[in-house]
Amino acid sequence: MIDRENPELIDLIDEGLYSINQAYLHTKRTLKENRARLEFRENILSTNNPDYRFFNKCSSNMGELADEEVDLIFTSPPYWNKRKYDVEGGLGNEKKSNEYVSNLVNHLEDCKRVLNKKGSFYLNQISNSFNTFKN
Repeated sequence: MIDRENPELIDLIDEGLYSINQAYLHTKRTLKENRARLEFRENILSTNNPDYRFFNKCSSNMGELADEEVDLIFTSPPYWNKRKYDVEGGLGNEKKSNEYVSNLVNHLEDCKRVLNKKGSFYLNQISNSFNTFKN
């Protein structure tokens, strides 16, 4: 799997910089993150009630939804400075906390557009992530 999906890691294993387990976990995490980044995913949950639709996708682009169409948004963006994400410059990879907050606000602009006036918005964020903002 490593050789097929992430062949550059084989050299790191050969050089003793990565163990096979580290390369496997890195490759598995990369595949999972790449699947999660797909713009339109097939895992929109269907219900028997046409008034309810559940979307499980990135909240930065909800072009398939009209303005003020959504009653509830629950989103869990990448945490700042808690782990290294594979995409350079992506949300969570910022050097400074104020850059992260600015990018997070920009990322959530489409949430504001689709959320109706009486809707609810929940942002899942661990408290330890914000303790570092005191810097």
